[in-house]
Amino acid sequence: MRLSDYVPAEIEGRQPSEPDGLYKNEEIYRYMNGAGEVYMSYDFRELFVRQFAKEGMEAITVELFDMGSSADAFGVFTRGRGGGADAGIGQDSEYQTGHLMFWKDKYFASVYIIEETEETRRVILDLGKSIADAIPAEGDLPKLLTLLPRENRVAGSVSFFHKHTCLNYHYFLSDENILNLGGETNAAMALYESAGEKDRFLIIQYPDGGQAEAAYNSFLENYLPEGKSTGIARLENGRWTAASVRGEFLFLVFDAAGENRARDLSATAQMNLEEKEHE
Repeated sequence: MRLSDYVPAEIEGRQPSEPDGLYKNEEIYRYMNGAGEVYMSYDFRELFVRQFAKEGMEAITVELFDMGSSADAFGVFTRGRGGGADAGIGQDSEYQTGHLMFWKDKYFASVYIIEETEETRRVILDLGKSIADAIPAEGDLPKLLTLLPRENRVAGSVSFFHKHTCLNYHYFLSDENILNLGGETNAAMALYESAGEKDRFLIIQYPDGGQAEAAYNSFLENYLPEGKSTGIARLENGRWTAASVRGEFLFLVFDAAGENRARDLSATAQMNLEEKEHE
């Protein structure tokens, strides 16, 4: 099916006000300039845009993205998440003033208007529900997420990405790509909170163990030289950072309140990995 098949032809008296837009691959830069890099950092395929207007009223814009896979549709959703309310649309959604976004299967949708009213809020949610209901299947979450520890994980904090520009958006590490992230790597990060203390856990899957080992050594050399022999160190801010590698997986803990906490997060993830290997 075409992307346009998922978007209604009209909604509550609002009709398309401009010709539809369709942008494939790098054509996305013609529509959103530099912001297109966010989608291109995933496996973006195609974007369909339709605007709905009613006389005397501002248009509502629908942007429907084919992200190539459900993992990357979820990843783009986590990139844009900003603490809004779950609208109960698609496989996960968020609504903030005048803006709904959700993902389902390999699709990510953004429906928005600049000036929200009670009427436009209702129409936006109805539009989103119509689009989500038209998409026949649901997709799988990235398998990497199953390795993230569950205990004390902050709800809505999980992100999934491939490249270091996305990592720096969620947690700035370095201007340089010291973890050798790229299109062939999968990364998942989450925030954890216990006894008022917060820390972050990052797991990266490389194409093979050699690349994971190289990234581990690069991280120690460029970010954690104090931990070259042990893979763990307390930094100047008083917080602990830890790194470990197992096969093609690299485990990293940032901002842990104590050494034991840093070690425990990595140990839990590695136990999750062992369980998956024996399933």
